[in-house]
Amino acid sequence: ANRMKLILMTVPYFFIEEHQILTALFDEGLEVLHLRKPGTEPIYSERLLTLIPECYRKRIVVHDHFYLKNEYKLMGIHLNQRNPEPPAGYKGHISCSCHTIEEVKAQKTVCNYVLLSPIFNSISKQGYESPFTDKVLKQYAAQGWIDRKVMALGGITLDNIARVQSYGFGGAIVLGDIWNHSHDNDYKDLITHFRKLQKAVDNKPTHLITTSAMNDNSFMVFSGTKSRYLAEKICASLGCPLGNLVITHFADGEFAVSYEESIRGRDVFLAQS
Repeated sequence: ANRMKLILMTVPYFFIEEHQILTALFDEGLEVLHLRKPGTEPIYSERLLTLIPECYRKRIVVHDHFYLKNEYKLMGIHLNQRNPEPPAGYKGHISCSCHTIEEVKAQKTVCNYVLLSPIFNSISKQGYESPFTDKVLKQYAAQGWIDRKVMALGGITLDNIARVQSYGFGGAIVLGDIWNHSHDNDYKDLITHFRKLQKAVDNKPTHLITTSAMNDNSFMVFSGTKSRYLAEKICASLGCPLGNLVITHFADGEFAVSYEESIRGRDVFLAQS
């Protein structure tokens, strides 16, 4: 029940193989698609929706041309600066875009879910940088402002999606990280990458080891006898030194570990494969 949703945002333009790729992703288990094509004529969205199997249309949220929701029996509509209000008398699923936590708090009460962006620096929009630090996002999560009704958007990749999950977001919306794996008429790489993202989301969120935490000296990393290379790579990624320890082996096969520095009050991680 607490699994984070993996949501896909379309690129802002149409292309020939798009319906084939989207159908293949739905076949793979894509839960929600946000159809965002700003400034385009509705006939192109109609054509795309017609080419997507009817059984998958109920997983699609439209950002423009809200009449498409009822005409194609879609999941819902998305409000944004271009379309800030739902049609008169509209009943159904509504999501909206937010860029501050104040907007999130206000909109969560009237929307099925909200999109908070950019969580990280955007991949698809050059120069669109995130105002949210790791510390701030953890604070929002602790205060209950980030929850299952808040979806993360902006710069989300396979490398940082676990962080998104750890903050308690209800979903992660991917855009550039998926579409950058589409090459001409071959989209096998894109499907493979989507499967990796699915697997990452299916994993339970883990406690994050962050550089800021390392700077606070809250934990230390040590290496077992056969994993020094792995431990060194972990430490290099975190920008922290590898802890010193001595392992003494006994004739009966047992061994003892002696730490050569104080570990009192620290969380200790031992890399051993």
